[in-house]
Amino acid sequence: MDIVGALTWAPDLTDDEVHALMPEIRFAPASGLQAHARRVYDVNKWWGAHIRGAERLFGRGVAAGWWSLVTAYPGAYLTARLDLMRELIGLTDVRWTPVYEARNEEVMLKGQGQPPMNRNVVQRWLSKRMLALGFHSVLFRPYLYLVLAIGLLVILRRDRMIVALLVSAFGYLAMLVIVSPAPDFRYVHWLIVVTLVAVAVRLFGGSTARGPASA
Repeated sequence: MDIVGALTWAPDLTDDEVHALMPEIRFAPASGLQAHARRVYDVNKWWGAHIRGAERLFGRGVAAGWWSLVTAYPGAYLTARLDLMRELIGLTDVRWTPVYEARNEEVMLKGQGQPPMNRNVVQRWLSKRMLALGFHSVLFRPYLYLVLAIGLLVILRRDRMIVALLVSAFGYLAMLVIVSPAPDFRYVHWLIVVTLVAVAVRLFGGSTARGPASA
């Protein structure tokens, strides 16, 4: 995903320049490498499609090629990573499905060569409702919890335990800028859990900070 994204945002490159930049990679298309990358670029696309299937860009030599590309065009690499993070925290006008549902399951099983699973009427009904939540409910937009967490960090700044938890969530989110392979909802679970704990502490007037006297 990083290679496809960086090639997409990099200045126009000829095939010879792409090959010279990443000689370790064996590319699938015979020509039009950057054009192919720009055509298939989608932060919501499963990374496996870039190395397998009809629209794959490359096969072997990915690790060495990745380093060559991101060091040659760090701005393009960071643009691609921030584009992914924008999707991860829900700042998108795309119909978003952060919750796991039957359609994702069907695609994953097909991609792994597995037969589809039969689901009963209750499971199909729940799947539709989960999709509706993802499409329409702000409760599944991670930016809501990020904004709350920032505000709670200020309000509860004297509570050392809550501050430590919130800072850990921010640090985890910051690391995702570099390591997140996809804008999957599961990668923001820690941010959401920590934020809800801080909300509970604020609403119910308790404190996780305990001194020697209370001990």
